[in-house]
Amino acid sequence: MKEMTDALCLDMAAKSVITGSLSLMIGYSNEMGLKPSIRTITMSVTTNFYRLMIPYVIGLYERIVEKSIPIRRLSLLCNHIVNDAYEQYDLFTDQTELEKDK
Repeated sequence: MKEMTDALCLDMAAKSVITGSLSLMIGYSNEMGLKPSIRTITMSVTTNFYRLMIPYVIGLYERIVEKSIPIRRLSLLCNHIVNDAYEQYDLFTDQTELEKDK
């Protein structure tokens, strides 16, 4: 999951876009007869920074995965993508630290 999130963040930064919502799909072996687990989470900030996105991705993964069943597919999607010129910060985000990551 971490590598997928990193690649997604790099791709978003190259395209100068940010997101405020992530969706995760976990597909299981067809032999098990289970439907995929699909959930969406809204982040408190709109961003394309790995350090801000990874806690949401890992938390979402831990919430929806069936740990005893083999995983065959993973998909990580960004929702509500906008140009990074519209990025907004909250009061608790250190803007200077984020600017260093750019």
